Amino acid sequence: MRLFLLFITLFITSFSYAQQNVTGTVTDDTGETIPGATILELNSSNGVVTDIDGNFSISVSGSDAVLRISFLGFETQEIAVGARSVIDVTLAQDLQELEEVVVVAQEKYSDKYKTTDYGFVDLLEKHSISQRVKFLQQR
Repeated sequence: MRLFLLFITLFITSFSYAQQNVTGTVTDDTGETIPGATILELNSSNGVVTDIDGNFSISVSGSDAVLRISFLGFETQEIAVGARSVIDVTLAQDLQELEEVVVVAQEKYSDKYKTTDYGFVDLLEKHSISQRVKFLQQR
């Protein structure tokens, strides 16, 4: 009898912790793969990133899991896993998300010259800050 109860307990426990493996590919609307897209399981800390070929593999908590697929410049999708083990996703472009782009440049200072990674060289002693700003605005 104890053995039977132990077996039932293990059987029920194994179903409550059942995980499901899901694989797939993320592409854009032209069919190009998207490397670096994020795949997250909602309501968990489980997530992966697509490889260089846009492929992913994630182990989700069960068939009721929902995946959120996102990438910068594309509309985010939420997909219910269900009984599927392969989910291929096509993301549509989201042009409104790219209204503003911030460019960051690294600056290196020496005693006499200011050089930057984007190729701008300026004598520090020769120009004031306001003159440099005006020069950059004209470029």
